[in-house]
Amino acid sequence: MRTALVATALVLASLPVHADDLLSTGTELPGSQGAAVPSATGGVSGLPTDQIVRLVEQQGYSDVTGLGAEGDMLKASAVNKLGSPVDLLIDPSSGKVLQSLLK
Repeated sequence: MRTALVATALVLASLPVHADDLLSTGTELPGSQGAAVPSATGGVSGLPTDQIVRLVEQQGYSDVTGLGAEGDMLKASAVNKLGSPVDLLIDPSSGKVLQSLLK
């Protein structure tokens, strides 16, 4: 876990934004539309953001927006099956929704 955190920090530090701002606000990754996203292992997950969005939608969510880094996970906003707005925590390597919180 420690190695994953260090590797993720190195990837985020190489982005042309302040890593602290990116993590604290959940800002979308620069140029992330259709690009691969940082993974927990510090490289890229191999899953482009549009594929992650499709995987999240296959799990019953719609209107997925704001996909961005949250520690070594991804977070996004979406609408659940009942039509309620939610914040999601997503595994970047699989696209699996790990947590869904009502807004």
